[in-house]
Amino acid sequence: MLVYCALSREATPAEELEADGCLLRERYMAKKLAEASGQYERILAVTGGFHTAGLAELLKEAEEVDDALPEGRPEAAAGKKRPARLVYTGPPVSLHGLTKEEQGVYALAYSMEAADSLNGYASGMPSPGFYEQVWKRLSQGKGAADDGSATACEGATAYGNAAAYEGAVLHQLVSAGRLARRRGEAISSYDVACAFAQAKGLAALRGKQAPGLYELRDSALSSFVKGECNLSADLPLRLLQELNTGRQAGRLSADAERPPILRDFEEQCRRFGLKIHTAARQEVTLELFAKKKHMAQSRFLHQLDFLKIGFAKRTKGADLLNRRDRSRVREIWSCHFSGQVPAALTDCSASGGTVAEAAAEQLRRQYAGSTGTKEAARLLTQGFLMGFTGQSSERQAHLEAVLAADGDFFSLAEGFSYLRMLYELQQLYDVRDEARMTKLLSLCFQKLTQLLPSMAGVSKEQETACMSCCLALYQSTGHEALKAFRPRLSESFERLLAQPECRPGLNGAVLGLLYGEDGAWEERIVRTAAGYLQGSPSMCKKSAAFLRGLFYTARDIVFVQKRFVSMIDSLIAGLDAETFLELLPGLRMAFGYFTPMETDRIAGQAAALHKAEKKHLSGGLLVSPLAYEYGENLDGYGIKRMEEVWDE
Repeated sequence: MLVYCALSREATPAEELEADGCLLRERYMAKKLAEASGQYERILAVTGGFHTAGLAELLKEAEEVDDALPEGRPEAAAGKKRPARLVYTGPPVSLHGLTKEEQGVYALAYSMEAADSLNGYASGMPSPGFYEQVWKRLSQGKGAADDGSATACEGATAYGNAAAYEGAVLHQLVSAGRLARRRGEAISSYDVACAFAQAKGLAALRGKQAPGLYELRDSALSSFVKGECNLSADLPLRLLQELNTGRQAGRLSADAERPPILRDFEEQCRRFGLKIHTAARQEVTLELFAKKKHMAQSRFLHQLDFLKIGFAKRTKGADLLNRRDRSRVREIWSCHFSGQVPAALTDCSASGGTVAEAAAEQLRRQYAGSTGTKEAARLLTQGFLMGFTGQSSERQAHLEAVLAADGDFFSLAEGFSYLRMLYELQQLYDVRDEARMTKLLSLCFQKLTQLLPSMAGVSKEQETACMSCCLALYQSTGHEALKAFRPRLSESFERLLAQPECRPGLNGAVLGLLYGEDGAWEERIVRTAAGYLQGSPSMCKKSAAFLRGLFYTARDIVFVQKRFVSMIDSLIAGLDAETFLELLPGLRMAFGYFTPMETDRIAGQAAALHKAEKKHLSGGLLVSPLAYEYGENLDGYGIKRMEEVWDE
């Protein structure tokens, strides 16, 4: 085994060992062994076989130092010397930045799922749930202690071992069949009996005293799966695998030392009825605005999610971080306890003694390191979800400094969107921080209006985002806190339109917003639209983008100004086929902002221009295949004759 491990290490590149942290851990081990050599004459070091050769090399490089024994010791009087100790001379070793006083060693509860080697735990065993059933039967056999306690089965006969395995196989088959029937699978008792008989037959065929894990799986595949084994038919096998893995989770004794954050986690889970002593998944539905306890539970689960504990995942509900589904009033979480949960909580214990303290501390660190408005506002939103709603003066000062230094228009726009959302949701989420939120909104708004005129020449890819930002700024001035900024915003819009390089979509969107503020802009919109729709060929090609921007913010002008439909009709009628196909996607997007009823009204106006009824526009004349083929042949003949005449 030693030779095998040494050869495995020999074949592993040094770069891979360094990247994996293997060499660092070995240097730390060697340092500890060298320190212990001055205290003990003999040392037993239990190491992984892969590390043994590496440690031997490191210890060869250590220096031996002979120290005299202290005076007064009997050994010193007898002329004896202290055993030579090793002094580690390798590079400095630092696994972390914690002092000895800040470190602690804690026992962690593990789950069957985490201990299963099939789930990636290399030191585990496959299917611990199955072997637990075997152990239970062995511990109840002849090897049990006189007092009935479960001990190692010393003296158990071969027949007892075989019976334990047979009993475990039968238990797993019966349990899997029962679970499958609850899920609608047609697994009868006869199927279970056939599977058990086949498992024993396979064991005899393979020369085994009793069926084991492999016979269990093979017999279930043969008897429980009807037909081909695929995703639609392998549910009984998946249920059996869950049973073989096991769903139990370990539990520490009340006297076991554990970090405070783990105690807080267990207490909070008991308070909210969350299961932590089983590996089965639990679905939790929270009515946020109807029950205060559900709001508190949501904040606790968001704290765990922020700390990346791996216990809870939100599957449905309002997604404020991505600003989606804000109208949803319920959250659905999937909770799943595993051995990684207490390990992750222990790692977070350096940040705080409770889950809330650790989340708040890590949020503070990330917030202090944020450099963009979008990043800082997103972290602010995470704090909002976790219940850290009160803005400290330090946080507000940091965000104000970020706002002042940020020159990225789109970062400011995203940050403004987050701040505006939090401002609107304060009352719903029972938050009272209106004064500070108003100040942050005002600072961000002023910075955006300063930068807005410079966005006239924005790239085509960012034009839509800029249009959305303009609309968001206009809508935000409808709130009482920002109503006084509407004139300043209108001034920024006018300065934007004055730029000669202003993109057509942005031009139309800003004109529509100004028209919403003051109807006197209607004539300006008509003149600008005429310039695009009836202008030079190059201007006509920009008309679809202009209409898209205009309809994005002020589609009602089509019904107020009757000339619009006729101008669009004239544009389309004057286009050649190639240009029309080029503009068609943009025109589709432009008219996509209208509701079906509004589209119907526009169709009626368009039909009236050609002295027709709109019902005639909804369908065309039916042409038989023969007539179509004749027309196609006629077109081909005409093109061919024209080419011949042209050649002559």
